[in-house]
Amino acid sequence: MTNPSILMLLIYTVMVIADWRRLKKLKPRDRIVYAGVFLLSCYLAVDHIWHLSLFFIEDAALLLFGGWGRQLLDLLNVPPS
Repeated sequence: MTNPSILMLLIYTVMVIADWRRLKKLKPRDRIVYAGVFLLSCYLAVDHIWHLSLFFIEDAALLLFGGWGRQLLDLLNVPPS
């Protein structure tokens, strides 16, 4: 578990260093979006490496969009002829 953790830390450090100049030029809203995607990616990497059973993104998507998704699937469902 140590090797994947070190590799993850190295990859994310290189990503931040590579994007640093561009991040300085971005608008605050774009920085917030970048930070959100970055943190989400870090969360998923940690969850995968350490085999945690934390609140997963699929659970959040189901809570937020589950009802709408079911309604859309019912609307698009074509009965067999």
